[in-house]
Order: sequence, then C-alpha cells, then structure tokens
Amino acid sequence: AAQTAEVIGKVSSIPVTLMADLSEADAGNLEGLTGDEMRRQFPDFLKRWNSDPANTYMPGGESLAQVQTRAWSTVLKLLTAHPDSSVVAVTHNFTIQTIISSALHIPIAQCRRFKQSLGNLTRLEISPAGNFLISLNETWHLEPQHHVGPCELDG
Repeated sequence: AAQTAEVIGKVSSIPVTLMADLSEADAGNLEGLTGDEMRRQFPDFLKRWNSDPANTYMPGGESLAQVQTRAWSTVLKLLTAHPDSSVVAVTHNFTIQTIISSALHIPIAQCRRFKQSLGNLTRLEISPAGNFLISLNETWHLEPQHHVGPCELDG
C-alpha cells in the first residue's frame, strides 16, 4: 500500500503521509499460513470467525472491530483536516471493508461480502448530507492497454 501511495503521490504531485491506523488487520499467527494450515492449526478460530467475525481476534492479532475503530477514526481525522477536498487513502482489504461498513452503517459481520481485487479503486462520499458508496472494486485502470500498431500489408 505504501508503494502504491508513493506512485499515486508522484503522478499526482500530492505529498504522501503514511498513517499506521490504515494498515491491514494484524493477522498475528495466521500471517503467511495457507488456508489448509490455518484450518489445521486454528480450527476453533475459524468456528468463532464464521459466527462472529467482528469480535473474534485473529490468533496473536486483532479483531475486525479493532480494525474498524482505528481505521474509521483516521477517516474522520482526514475529513476534519480536509473538509472540502477529495482524499486518497491507500490501504488493504479488511481495512477497506470495515471503512465501508462504518460509512454505510452495515454490521461488520457483513463487510466481508465486499470483494476487493488487488489494486482496486473503491470510492466513498462522506458528507454531512450522508455517506454514499460511489464505486466498489474498480479495476479498469489495471487492464492492459490495447494499442493497435500500424498495419503491415503484404504486397
């Protein structure tokens, strides 16, 4: 995310400020495990996670409720600091999902239903008039550019 933010900042001439509270969920002991390894090593975690993902702590890590609290707090700080501006926040899957659920007042248990592709754009409008999801999981900018070269004809 930091590398992506640097590229965006360079291209748009906007200074980048790293904000730790927009980091991805701390997966703790799950970090680097495959799905099979996770199921074998932490079967009780998965049962809890499937029934109450908001309040279930990843082994040695944090819960989605914790991610949501720190990330939404940062979004509110950004809104205060830039009340009449657009802000680009580059972050990660669970963080994005919990920010969307905060903005739209959707229970955290439902936030995992927002699918996020790597490098996607998701846009929110947050204002006193209300919060709106403008776009979710845009990937048009990741598509290879199809340029047609000059035609060559056999004569």
